[in-house]
Amino acid sequence: MDKKNNGPKRREPIDVYLAELEVHIGVRGLDEDPTFDSSWRRVKEEIESLKARALGDGLLGFGPRRVLDADLAREIPRAVRTGSPLALGFVDVDKFGDFNNRYGHEVGDQVLIAVGMAIRNSTRPEDYLFRPGGDELAYLLPRADLKGAEVVARRIKDHMEDYPVKVGDKRIPITLSQGVTYWDPKILRTSVYPGELTPEIVEGVSSRILTQADLAAYACKENGRDGIYAWIGGEPPRNKELFDALMRERPDLMQSFLRRVV
Repeated sequence: MDKKNNGPKRREPIDVYLAELEVHIGVRGLDEDPTFDSSWRRVKEEIESLKARALGDGLLGFGPRRVLDADLAREIPRAVRTGSPLALGFVDVDKFGDFNNRYGHEVGDQVLIAVGMAIRNSTRPEDYLFRPGGDELAYLLPRADLKGAEVVARRIKDHMEDYPVKVGDKRIPITLSQGVTYWDPKILRTSVYPGELTPEIVEGVSSRILTQADLAAYACKENGRDGIYAWIGGEPPRNKELFDALMRERPDLMQSFLRRVV
């Protein structure tokens, strides 16, 4: 019988590295520099982001929601510096709960894996892939505009034919509700220089991009599913209740925000 190991828990190499780096910083006296704290905090956040990305979500290897937030916080200033657009897409599996309820969670996992493979094979190596939660997947496209995001969304839809999920001899049809949006940093550069970006500005831009992609995917689900909606402009409503009211009572107004791609 194997002996039970009651020793200390093994530390991850990344944790050992961080601890050693903190000791080095203390010895060198860098932590007394008033300008050092924010730089050190950014280093730790970057390392933790890489660690979370390496671990992935356990099923697809996609980054969790906190990695999505961290990557947006890093890519937004980079987009401002380079003047390049930044695109985001959300992918929801239509009626995902039905797969789990009817066939079991193992089949539900197979569905997510199939969608994940379609997303991975539709994006570039430099793009970022996420699973914010449940059946919601996402991708972040540096240096891509709305047209680029729409191209990726179309590829994902087409690629679903390449990854069938079967129960016995029966092929299960899988459809997706997708929402895409983009952000043009030139709008921000007219009034804010890259060096003057504050965490509050970056957080506001990040929140707006996330809300636009989420509402675009939501609009797709509320209008028949199995499609792609693009957020084409305008400040997003404060909440989904207001968004629902606009879709129901002012569909003409919604055309200034959204466009059905497919």
